[in-house]
Amino acid sequence: MLEDIRVYIMRRWADNRNQIIKYPREVLPRIRIKVEKQADASGKWVSTYASRDKYEVTSIHGGKEKFVVDLKNHECSCRKFQLSGIPCAHAMTCIRKMCFNVDNFVANCYKKATYSECYQHVVYPVNGPNLWEKTQFDDVLPSIYRKSIGRPKLKRNKAADENPTRGGVSHEGQNQKCSYYFARGHNKRTCSKKRKVAATSSANKVAGSTRRASRIISSTISSTVSSTISSQASKQSQAAAKKTTASRPKKKSSANDVSSQQSQATSKKAKLTPSNNNSGNQLKDAAKHNNLRVLVLPSPSKHVSIS
Repeated sequence: MLEDIRVYIMRRWADNRNQIIKYPREVLPRIRIKVEKQADASGKWVSTYASRDKYEVTSIHGGKEKFVVDLKNHECSCRKFQLSGIPCAHAMTCIRKMCFNVDNFVANCYKKATYSECYQHVVYPVNGPNLWEKTQFDDVLPSIYRKSIGRPKLKRNKAADENPTRGGVSHEGQNQKCSYYFARGHNKRTCSKKRKVAATSSANKVAGSTRRASRIISSTISSTVSSTISSQASKQSQAAAKKTTASRPKKKSSANDVSSQQSQATSKKAKLTPSNNNSGNQLKDAAKHNNLRVLVLPSPSKHVSIS
């Protein structure tokens, strides 16, 4: 890269040095175009000579605008002449009135002599590495590249006097467009409304989970209680059937069948729809008989429906 830059500078300086020799005028071409524009604009002004190269310039339209021009010191009260080094429109009216040469009032940095002095130095050519003198020392090689540990850093290190950048503004802050939020560093992470929404969503999740747990517990309890009630009813029916068979003769088998059918029907009714008045007592008795613990859950309805 450095070699290409050196060759480019050597070629450019040689071209500029040769071109400026052939240029016929004193002022450079681009500055000449600006001078001509100011000469065209000088037709709107009228100059009045005072003394000692000082002039008063007024508008041809008779306005209140007036400027003082000093050609000896290259100054104008509009200050364009001093800042740019090129005569302004007010100074051009005075120069054209006195028939002076405009090139004498242009700054020296825009002239041919200064340009040729800038490019008078020569960038000399250099031999290639095949003709370089070899020494006893080792060649200078670049240092070994070692990849640093961790994630590469993308942001630059800021100075102590620089203000830290503000984080991304949340949608609530953008909609409100409140200067207080922006001044306090209102962003997505510290948005109060976002926190409220997150809290309500988490509360809803907890409530839903508790409801599901209560439903599961109630279903398990109801299934266990119904199974115990059905087993007790079946045992009672079997005991009653045994007593009837023992007391009565074998010929009357139809009565035993009827009693067994009635007991089965009563057990099924107890399974499906227990009485509203004695449901709680039955549950407690079944729990005591089987050594179970009954969890009483708060529910809006007073009656317990067993599925």
